[in-house]
Amino acid sequence: MKMPSVFLKIFTGLKELELNPFTLSFSNRNAHLEPEFTKFYLREKNEQIRIAHIIGIIVYILFGFLDYFLLDDLIFVFWSIRFVTVSFLILVVVALTYVPVFYKWSQFAVLVSNLFAGFGIIGMIAVSHPPVSYLY
Repeated sequence: MKMPSVFLKIFTGLKELELNPFTLSFSNRNAHLEPEFTKFYLREKNEQIRIAHIIGIIVYILFGFLDYFLLDDLIFVFWSIRFVTVSFLILVVVALTYVPVFYKWSQFAVLVSNLFAGFGIIGMIAVSHPPVSYLY
């Protein structure tokens, strides 16, 4: 079976650029390009990271209204997870995008904020009771 030309071009490009296929970072003779590319990438994508996180906070907070209408006994727990923990952490990541050290830790910070958002939802599902838990 012949490989489609698009895939062949991608794999040829990876080989020519000498990219690590797992980390997609420059390696071998092009390893010196990695720090400069990372700085360029983050300069170009910092605004997008901020906007995506702010939109994420807005959506996460808007679901707090659902908590208000569906939960009487657990609303404090849900709002603590939603507002105190997850939204605060995402705001910290947005604030860190304005600090030069963010360039070094950007991928880790974005990963942690996304994991916390997901674990926040899982935590709310875990403490809620049926049929409310089906809505999260």
